[in-house]
Formats: sequence, C-alpha cells, structure tokens
Amino acid sequence: MKAFRIKMGQKTQDIEGHTDSILKIICLDPKRIEQKTNEEIKDKPKIISCSLDNTLRLWDSKKMDVINVLESPESSELSCMAFLANCCLVATGHEDGAIRLWNLEISSSVVLKSPKGGSHTNSISCIIGEIYKDQEFLVAGSYDGTLSIWEVSQKAVAKEGANSSATTIYPQFSHAIDNTKFTELDHLESSEILSIHFFEDDKEGYIIVGGNSKKIQVYKMKTGEYFCTMAGHKDSVTCFA
Repeated sequence: MKAFRIKMGQKTQDIEGHTDSILKIICLDPKRIEQKTNEEIKDKPKIISCSLDNTLRLWDSKKMDVINVLESPESSELSCMAFLANCCLVATGHEDGAIRLWNLEISSSVVLKSPKGGSHTNSISCIIGEIYKDQEFLVAGSYDGTLSIWEVSQKAVAKEGANSSATTIYPQFSHAIDNTKFTELDHLESSEILSIHFFEDDKEGYIIVGGNSKKIQVYKMKTGEYFCTMAGHKDSVTCFA
C-alpha cells in the first residue's frame, strides 16, 4: 500500500504521496515527547513516513500536506525507522547495513561511523531510540545477527562573534552485541534479528531481542552483558510490545 489512512472523528482520509510500500509511520505528538524529555516543545503535531520508494516524508497533521521530502541514496535502500526524542532526529536502517541520522527541518543526513568490527554486514531489520537515565541511546538489529548500540549526546557550541550558542549532536558508537553466541541454532534456523525492544526496572535497562532462532535473548543496555534467554515460541519472533 502506497498511502496511509487517518480517521478524524467520523471522517477518514487517504494520505497519498509515496510511490511504493510504506515501511513505517511515526506520529510526533509534542505532549508525549515532553513526557519523555521533560522539556517544553513549542511545535505542532506532525507525521513522519518512510517508504520503499526510498524517501522520508514529513507531513502537516492537520492539513495533511507534505512539508518536506528527503531521499536516501539509491545504493542504500530504506528498511526501518525510529525517532530520537531528545535530539529530534530520525534514525533509519538500510539494506546495505548503514544507519543514518536525519534532520528533517534542514534536509540533511549523516551515516554513523563505527570502529572496526562495529559495522553491520547485512540489512538493518529493526531500530529503536530510547532514553535511559537521562542518556539517549540508538539500538539497531541486523540480519547479520548483531546489534549496535550508540549514545547520542547534545553539546552547546558557542558561535564565533556572537553571544549565542548552537546545539550540536554527537552520536558515538558504544558497543556491539553478537546475538549469534546465544541462539543455539539447528540446521534449519538462521540467526537473523527481526525485532528489538527496551525495558527497564529499578536497577537496570535491558535490550530484548527476537528473531529466526525462535528464542528471546535479553542483554544489559549499558554494557551489552548477556542476561538470559527465554524459550517457548515455535517460530520466528517478529515483534514486541
């Protein structure tokens, strides 16, 4: 489906613009974002969509008009999307294993660079952004059976010749997790990661991982330390809630 439908009261409206299947839709509600960031956001609700036509689109939630369109390179097809609430950036995963951060307001993007051994060798299948203990994290899972964890920080940088500063985003590679070590595959299974989720209790934050192994692995967010495995499903684990 190349359009998405919004119901407003008794009326429904098809929102068209993409030329291929839609991968994900994110609704940016300032009130909900304020609950996560504890900062007042003076903005109107917006909608972000990404598609197999290799574009991201920012929509006005009332007029349903396209505010901005950003295109990913043809050699780097879009595969998944998440929103980083603290820094107000969009993160996308790609078929070539790349991870990009997008600023939809100024139509720019950067590819995240990781040290040797931290890059993904297959498609990014899932990506999430989470705030844990006042630090924003970006977590990506891949068909290569690994996860990469990034810390996304903000720093105020003074402008030359002016009594003002600009906020600069610093995404830094933290660590990688090799999920294949704990999947115990048989000859019919693969180690592809299909879904990830974040959970925290009073002591720790955890990354929960599902995929073709039928099992669910749990790791500590800060260190990547293995915590436990949960078994029970008879087929691939595709999503969490």
